[in-house]
Amino acid sequence: MSDDDLEAVWAFTRSLGKAGVPAPTALPPGVEAPLPAFTLHLPPAPPAVK
Repeated sequence: MSDDDLEAVWAFTRSLGKAGVPAPTALPPGVEAPLPAFTLHLPPAPPAVK
């Protein structure tokens, strides 16, 4: 990473401001998240090409 890249990353992180609230703890498997929640439904993967 160049010095210019490092400076750009530093400037970006400083521009974000103060930290917000902590993320909620992870849910155990099989437990649904309380609303509002985002669920990503992906189509099945295409078959692998041999």
